[in-house]
Amino acid sequence: MILAFDTPYRPLTSRPFLSNSTYAEYLPGEALRPYVSCFWASGVSGGEADVPEAAVTEADIPEAAATEADVLDADATEADVPEAAVPGAAGRETALLAGTVRVIPDTCMDIIIEINHTRQSISSRLCGIQDCTFMVEQGRRGDRVTKIAARFYFWSARLFLDLELGETANRVLDLELVQPGCNREFEPLFYHRSVEESISWLEGYLLERLETDRYNPNLYNSIDYLLRTGGNAVVKDICANSCVSQRQMERLFRQNIGLPIKRIASLVRYQNVWGEVVRRDRFEIMDAVHRYGYADQAHLLNDFKRFHGIWPEQARRAALAWR
Repeated sequence: MILAFDTPYRPLTSRPFLSNSTYAEYLPGEALRPYVSCFWASGVSGGEADVPEAAVTEADIPEAAATEADVLDADATEADVPEAAVPGAAGRETALLAGTVRVIPDTCMDIIIEINHTRQSISSRLCGIQDCTFMVEQGRRGDRVTKIAARFYFWSARLFLDLELGETANRVLDLELVQPGCNREFEPLFYHRSVEESISWLEGYLLERLETDRYNPNLYNSIDYLLRTGGNAVVKDICANSCVSQRQMERLFRQNIGLPIKRIASLVRYQNVWGEVVRRDRFEIMDAVHRYGYADQAHLLNDFKRFHGIWPEQARRAALAWR
C-alpha cells in the first residue's frame, strides 16, 4: 500500500531557499515521497557553526502588544532585516556563523543522525512535532561533524517508528533510548564518501522499516479532509468525515501524531499561509483571509505571528535573504 493524498502539501521551514555547504535539502525517491518531506544534510568542519536548519540574524520584535492599526500597517510594524546582516553571500555566511536559527512549526518530525568523524561516534535523535517557534543559538565546536536527517510529514513518522508519539510533541529525544540498537545500524554512514551516497542508504533503511500495518484508515481519511480544506476545518467536521467519535479521533491524533486535532488544523492553515507569503511575488492578504477562514486581516496576522514569532513581511524578507 502506498499512502497518497489528493491535495499536495509542502510544509516549509523559516528558510526554505537556503542551500549551501552548511545546509541543503534533497528530494526523496518516489517510494518515500508520500511519507518523507525531504532529506537534509549539514556538513560542519572544525570551528564552524553547528547549523541544523537555515539561519540568519533577524531583527528583534518588541513584545509589547500592537494596536490593530499597527498590525494592518505592515511597514510600520515589521522590522526590516538589517542590510548589514546579509550584504551578499559573504555576509550571509557571517550571519550564519554568528546568528541564531529560527525554528518554526513545520508540521514535520525529524530523525537526525550525527556522525562525529573526530571522535568516531554516531548519535541520533527524534525531533517531535512542535507547535511553537523558538530560537537556537549557533554553537561552535572543534569536531568535524556531518548530519544526515529525514524529515517526515506529521502523518507518517508513526509508520517507521515502533513508538506511540503522544509524548514526543515539542521534545527532542535520544533515538537510541526509544529505538534501541539504531546507532549501531547507522554505522555504515561512517564509510560513505558523499551526502548522496548516505541519503541513498538511508532511503533503503527507511523502506525496510516502513510498517503499513500501522495505517489507520479513519485517521488518514481525516487527514485527507484536513489537507483538502487547507486547515480551515472544525473538529466536528473532521471527525464526521470519517464517521468516528471526537473522543476516538483525538486519541488517534495524539497516539500517531502527538498533538490534538484542532492544533494540527491550525498548524496546517498557518503553513499554507506561510507558503503563499514566501512563494508568491505578492501576498494578497484578503484573499488568504477568505480562503482560510480568518475573521479579518488582524486575525490572520496575529495567528501567523503566534506560530512564526514575527510578522509575515519580516518573515518573508528573512527567507528571501537566502535566495
